[in-house]
Amino acid sequence: MTTGIERTLPARDRTDLDDLVLWLGVLAVAGMVGATLPLVGAAVDGLVIVLLALFARSSTRWADAAAALALVPLLRLLWLVMPVDGIAPLDWVPLVAPPFLVAAVLVGRAASLSGREIGLRAPAGDALSALAVAGWAAAGYVLSVVAGDSVAWGTTPGGIAWDRVLVYALLIAIAEELTFRGVLPAALERLVPRDGMWVATLACATLSLGAALPWWVAIALAMAGVNGALAARTRSLVPLIAGHALFLVALNL
Repeated sequence: MTTGIERTLPARDRTDLDDLVLWLGVLAVAGMVGATLPLVGAAVDGLVIVLLALFARSSTRWADAAAALALVPLLRLLWLVMPVDGIAPLDWVPLVAPPFLVAAVLVGRAASLSGREIGLRAPAGDALSALAVAGWAAAGYVLSVVAGDSVAWGTTPGGIAWDRVLVYALLIAIAEELTFRGVLPAALERLVPRDGMWVATLACATLSLGAALPWWVAIALAMAGVNGALAARTRSLVPLIAGHALFLVALNL
């Protein structure tokens, strides 16, 4: 005798979801190793990418999901290039965000994800979208008052470089939202329908393990949770990108 859940959710889907949970554990372990031993963590992330690539090639059903999951350890590896001598910390952003954005776009194209699937469309709820944008802007300002220089990422010897902050904030917002609330959940939805967004949110949350300061751990977790929920409700990346960018800008006020 089967239960209602078993009748509506095929056994194969449950197995796939279990496997995804195991991969989330692997991503979390890699993040914890990297937080204490960066070079060892980088080696683990590299191994995870190779395993996901092999997993993708060995299973047609898993190809899109495995390729999309590989974006998480890829971002951690890109973070390693940030401490570059002779380049101001503010200008580390162009070393990470553009290649990561290109990788996400390539994964989306390889999976034949449409713009509508990844959220490139008008939001479903105008009031909620406006509230999300205003809320993130307000949260950034409040955090800038409370945390001060700990979150002011646009600081240079001459003060806040607002011209670069505006450009970089938008670049970061586009890259992260397109990846973690667009490509990743859309690819996972094909493997585990109805569960793609929360799995993607947890995968994104593992990135907080590599944050250098507690404030950035909290920011990473809040961004993953709140924007994951908003993406599920609005079905659009537009308010998420706008709110994310304004939040980053406001951190420097």
